[in-house]
Amino acid sequence: MAIKEGSTSGQTSAQGVRRHYYEFGPYRLDVLNQQLRRAGAPVAITPKTLDLLLVLLRHRDRVVSKTELMGHLWGDTAVEEANLTQQVFTLRRILGEDAAGATYIETVPRRGYRLAADVREVTEEPPAKPAGPIDVAGAVEPDDGAGAARGGPGGGPPFVRSWRLPSWPRPPASSPPGSTGRWSRMTAR
Repeated sequence: MAIKEGSTSGQTSAQGVRRHYYEFGPYRLDVLNQQLRRAGAPVAITPKTLDLLLVLLRHRDRVVSKTELMGHLWGDTAVEEANLTQQVFTLRRILGEDAAGATYIETVPRRGYRLAADVREVTEEPPAKPAGPIDVAGAVEPDDGAGAARGGPGGGPPFVRSWRLPSWPRPPASSPPGSTGRWSRMTAR
C-alpha cells in the first residue's frame, strides 16, 4: 500500500489497539482491517480504490490535487492521469449517491477532488487490561488421578504429555552417480 501518513502498521485488534473508523452516509471504513461496509454489509472494493477513499477521507477538509493523489496511490511509479481518473470513476460507482442524490466525490476543475460528505471519525479504545497478574496455577485441577505426577494435589506444575512423531526415512543428501538405490528409483519416475 502506498499510503504514507497515518499508517496503521503494527495495530491489530487482537492485541488491544485502538480501532479507527470513518463513517459517512451508510458507509463505515475500518482503517485497521481495510474494509468498507455499507449498512453493515461488506462492500467489494479493490485495494487501490480503497487507498483513494482513505486519502480523500483523511483530507476531507480540502481539495486534494491530482498530483498529490497520484503520489499517495502510486508513489514514484510513473502512471498516467487516466489511471487516477479510472480509480475515481470506480469509487464513484461503488459509493453511488447520497440520500439527496449528490455524488460523494466532487471534482474541482483543474484542481483535484474533494470528498463531499459529512464524515465522522470514530475511535474505539481497547478493552481495559486486568490490574495485575492472574494466578491460574490452581484455577483448575483435573480429576484424572494423576496428582502424584504433578507433585501431589495442587503441588507443582501440571503434568504435560507429549507425543513423538515417527521418524520418516529421509533421502540422502546426494546419491552416488549411477546409483540404483531405492531413492534413485523413486525420483526417476
